[in-house]
Amino acid sequence: MRECILYLRVKQAAGPLKPLEDLIDKQIVLQTLHISDRTLQNWRSTGKLPFYKVGGKIFYKQSEIEQMLEASRTHLLPAKK
Repeated sequence: MRECILYLRVKQAAGPLKPLEDLIDKQIVLQTLHISDRTLQNWRSTGKLPFYKVGGKIFYKQSEIEQMLEASRTHLLPAKK
């Protein structure tokens, strides 16, 4: 993970400096959201969840996961009586 952060800092040096957000690896996303690897793969391939590939390993930004979850949130209507 340290190598990934260093790599991203070098890449950012070319443009305006922004705070570097921690990246979360695939396994943590799978365990946290209680989803299958195939579901996460579908989200990547359909563009539902942006991802970053560094050194062949896939990472996600926590803020983008939160945005995706917020966008898919549904509101239940009150039950009819």
